[in-house]
Amino acid sequence: MNTYQHLISGGVSGFASAVVLQPFDLVKTRLQQDNKFHTRNSIASNSGTRVVSDSLGSDAVPTTKGSTKGAKGPSIPRVFMKIWREEGRLALWRGTGATLAR
Repeated sequence: MNTYQHLISGGVSGFASAVVLQPFDLVKTRLQQDNKFHTRNSIASNSGTRVVSDSLGSDAVPTTKGSTKGAKGPSIPRVFMKIWREEGRLALWRGTGATLAR
């Protein structure tokens, strides 16, 4: 292979991997942002019970005060489905242009 073939094959493979893997990168970023900025909200009540939920569509699970046992956090499939339902399927490729520009 000559230099131009290497250049073209590297560009094509980089493009293909960016397009195919972009939805996973978006979900990873959303999970990281949720854990960093939108940690679980808890609403304390007089009875000592709180509700655990987050912004990525986890199930709200009542727990006893100080316990998160049984709480379901955001998972990759849940985040995929939330983006698909609320933002549309093309939203999974949001940011692809910036990725390809690098």
